[in-house]
Amino acid sequence: MIKEDRHIILYSKYHYEKNDIISDLKILYSIRNGINIEYLNERQIASNLLNLVTSFIINNGNSFHDFINAINPYNPLFKIYNENYKFYTAIIKKCLSILSLLEIKDIPFDLGNKDNTIQERILKGK
Repeated sequence: MIKEDRHIILYSKYHYEKNDIISDLKILYSIRNGINIEYLNERQIASNLLNLVTSFIINNGNSFHDFINAINPYNPLFKIYNENYKFYTAIIKKCLSILSLLEIKDIPFDLGNKDNTIQERILKGK
């Protein structure tokens, strides 16, 4: 986890108003990585988020087991809440959930405040 991840963490903690999770994260990662939005896809976002949360999954007891159950398409909760299961979207949502639950003391840098310029881009979808 590096300081450049702070807006991803702030997003997960609802400091940014959300539009569409995938589009929003494309904007955040395009800013973070300095690349155009069109070069990002759900797989890359899921991979980046997994890299961000892996240490918290591994170091938190049953967390890895919980993670796998949460993204399991055969989990009965998906049939109730989401008939259109998408593997990478499930990973992304679970990673955001893990980040949202992080305590400030577990984050190795100051999160600061949201950036209103980024918020405007999220709301515009660009």
